[in-house]
Amino acid sequence: MQGHSTESQPNFFGEPIVKTKVCTRCKERKPLSEFYLTSLGTVRRANRQHRVRKRYPKAACKTCSKAMDRLKWPAKKNGFAFARKLRKYGLTVEQYKAMLHAQGGTCAVCHKPETSKDYRYGLTRDLAVDHCHRTGKVRGLCCFKCNRAMGLLGDDPDLIEAAVIYLRSHQTS
Repeated sequence: MQGHSTESQPNFFGEPIVKTKVCTRCKERKPLSEFYLTSLGTVRRANRQHRVRKRYPKAACKTCSKAMDRLKWPAKKNGFAFARKLRKYGLTVEQYKAMLHAQGGTCAVCHKPETSKDYRYGLTRDLAVDHCHRTGKVRGLCCFKCNRAMGLLGDDPDLIEAAVIYLRSHQTS
């Protein structure tokens, strides 16, 4: 396959040779710096493990790879990665969905739906699983802001109450 291989393009003025490759997604010829490199490790071929000693440019360019990742992420969200994250708290996806339904799809503290976005994909986050750090017992589902605020205050009810008293005493109405 001549179009997909790495080729040299000598410059008429004798400048350094630029190595290029054709992206399998957008079909554009781009410099190798526009492609991520494969990782070192082992690869399975014909039911045998082979050690990879050299890193090669991937088939799709960086732009296309990022676009494909953004398309795959929503599917992953309800799949294996999401279930693995819940397993850390001893929950299944079904138990999480039941808790979410019982709370009306809102935060257990502020009773508002989650609004913060995941910075990597721009998607709205799932409600976080709030749990006791000493016992590991799950308490409920909280939005990013409430979960973060409780965590920063050390899950200490006295400290949270002191913060509420402080805010109320300085409230201007």
